[in-house]
Amino acid sequence: MLIDTHCHFPHEKYDQELDQIIKDSQNNDVKKLIVIGTSIENSKKTLEVVNKYNNLFATIGVYPHEDKNLSLSDIQKELENLYRKNKSKIVGIGECGIDLGNWEDGRNPDEQVELFKLQTGFAIEHDLPLVLHNRNGDKYIEEIFSKYAVFKGNKLRGVAHCYVGNWNFAKYLIDFGFYISFSGIITFPKVSSDLIDTIKKIPKERILVETDSPYLAPQKYRGQINYPKYVKIVAEAVAQIRNASYDEIAQITYKNAHNLFNIKYD
Repeated sequence: MLIDTHCHFPHEKYDQELDQIIKDSQNNDVKKLIVIGTSIENSKKTLEVVNKYNNLFATIGVYPHEDKNLSLSDIQKELENLYRKNKSKIVGIGECGIDLGNWEDGRNPDEQVELFKLQTGFAIEHDLPLVLHNRNGDKYIEEIFSKYAVFKGNKLRGVAHCYVGNWNFAKYLIDFGFYISFSGIITFPKVSSDLIDTIKKIPKERILVETDSPYLAPQKYRGQINYPKYVKIVAEAVAQIRNASYDEIAQITYKNAHNLFNIKYD
């Protein structure tokens, strides 16, 4: 059995009804989905979806370049309100972090840092894992996390979503209590040697798999719409790279996802 630990609903890219997408996932051994919020409004819509299904769970949060019209205090209030009303279905905070890929039309680095600090503190306060988005932001993340290392009993934990970095930074995150999640990118022909090395070295107890659907379809479907059912392809790729069996990777990532997101195991 598998859990897709990072997908997005609702989304205009999908060309199928949600019920069909979930049914297809179940038929491909993907039993549970973590649906990721990217803004206050999107988090609300995400919660509307997951509240209809027993096997769907949500994270709430603000992506680095979203909700630029809201103040930090407004974002804090919105997150508190959403969490208070939906505790049983919210299993994490994010997608949040640092994105320096193209910020001319978004928040500058200093603004991103303040937004990320807010959400990091919120996650620690409510004992929830962070869903970390990172594009060229290693040094900023290290600075922020170092300040929270002993904060409130060192409850900082989370998952590095769609990881494509090297082993050194992965180990840094693991030492902070993070899991490392891999997406369809690892099936691409030109996947970096650093990423392959990272996949091989990570303790199996810290591996997660995801689709980031509807984005980043595996190589077999590259350029097409991605679906949660394709997380099986990602798990197969992890198994091949680590010279492990698919069943071993499926079993351990299923267990890991339950542990990180504090979902009832079944």
